[in-house]
Amino acid sequence: MKSRPERPKGDFIFGIVNHSGQEHDVRVDSEIFEAYKCPVSRVLYIHAHNRDITEGKSFEITSRRWEEVK
Repeated sequence: MKSRPERPKGDFIFGIVNHSGQEHDVRVDSEIFEAYKCPVSRVLYIHAHNRDITEGKSFEITSRRWEEVK
């Protein structure tokens, strides 16, 4: 079985459109995000760390990118 190479510490930056139609980039720790295997848990993690943007309401993810954190 192949092991995945170690990726440097980093964040995912999601482009989202919130319930009000406003576009935002939100940042989440990639290691913690990937530890959640259930999509619902991942959405709740985004809500928990970006409540000022999502206001606990529905949002649409429009993009995702990874950025190394030093």
